[in-house]
Amino acid sequence: MAYNWQRNMAKPALVISKVSSLPLEVLHNDIQESVKKLFPQLTSVQLSNTVTYHGTRYSAGMILTYGSTGGLPDFVEIIQMLILESSLYFIVKKLNAWYLEHLRSFLLETCKEVILVHHLSLQDVYPLAYRLAGMRVVTLKRYICCTLPPDMDPAMLRVTFGHRIEKLTLPSGIPETMEELNLAVKQTLSIRDDFSLQYLDPDFEDFFTLNSTAEITHKATIKVVTIESVVLNLYPVPHTESFDESFTSGQSHDPASTSSTAQDSYDSCDSSPASSAMMSASSSLQKKPWPTEFIIPRFSVETEMILERANEVYRKEGTLLTTPNIKSDILEKLAQSIYTYTPYPSLQNRLSVAEALIKAHPCLKDPGSSSGIIGWQNSIKYKMANYRTKLRGLGIPDVTCNALKHKLPADRKSAKNVKKAKSQLSATLPSW
Repeated sequence: MAYNWQRNMAKPALVISKVSSLPLEVLHNDIQESVKKLFPQLTSVQLSNTVTYHGTRYSAGMILTYGSTGGLPDFVEIIQMLILESSLYFIVKKLNAWYLEHLRSFLLETCKEVILVHHLSLQDVYPLAYRLAGMRVVTLKRYICCTLPPDMDPAMLRVTFGHRIEKLTLPSGIPETMEELNLAVKQTLSIRDDFSLQYLDPDFEDFFTLNSTAEITHKATIKVVTIESVVLNLYPVPHTESFDESFTSGQSHDPASTSSTAQDSYDSCDSSPASSAMMSASSSLQKKPWPTEFIIPRFSVETEMILERANEVYRKEGTLLTTPNIKSDILEKLAQSIYTYTPYPSLQNRLSVAEALIKAHPCLKDPGSSSGIIGWQNSIKYKMANYRTKLRGLGIPDVTCNALKHKLPADRKSAKNVKKAKSQLSATLPSW
């Protein structure tokens, strides 16, 4: 109260009776790192054991409230006061606190962790120092509102989205999960399409895929990359009346004549509009012979960049790539390229693809096999099965004909009587 009465007399906010100037290197390693983050050019600091700030006297050994856990305040012990750029900082030692219900006080135990705390970060500015029966016990002088802990202070991110540059404010700090961060970005920028996030790496000065929120900090730069949607335009294939009647009449005969009748009716419809439309739609399904050496296709720009750097690290250090998020892109491009030759690659075909992949990108070797290709061979096998299922859903003839519902009841097994397209057969395959 006396201090506030004398405020009109221009009394300084910070009063120091005795101060010592020391090199930064003499401080605790953790304190040195904290000071360098705040003031990179600073080489010396000013220390004091007693400081008066806004009329409140602080000295070494006093207890302060800093942070909270489970709605209860945490405490620290003052070791020394640090003056940095005319601002008051405390070098403090963290304390473990246990609430004593019958005393309505906190029992304190010493912890080894030493940190640097700014005066404005304190939960309460009034120092505490009490002892009871040889124990260090403190009782709060007044109610303290325990809000967010210091490591959850509001954070800001610089967000680039196309030609836009926005500032994203996170009141609760950096989210713990990517889902929460994606939701905050989506709501702030009003993004409707699917997107992925990239962060600016300070070491490489380039954008990398953001897989965890632990990779970004306060005032970091992130980039929004939209994922283009695949639009499929499907058009019905017209059927002529004569084609349907011929097929129906052919089914009424015995099995021996059924095949010839259906073949005759099919041959007679080569010049019909339905046949022309079918051949036009299937012209892109003509397969090429399997190459002597499989050519690995180009992947996405992001995947190619990751592989290029991983290959360089592999040549220097022999370290394999362990990033799983690019495997789906690699398998998708391989499946598309394999399908131009055959939708049913054999074991030898899959091994040749895996061998070509490891030859082009040695960082992708499978650590579980001596050759480094067995794992990729299995992945290609299951990827092609999923890829054929997707094509079958689009009505592609050379895989639709092998669907279980198009086989006889006795042959309805996935590996039973598989029809593989031969020369130019897929271009003229009927839809049944």
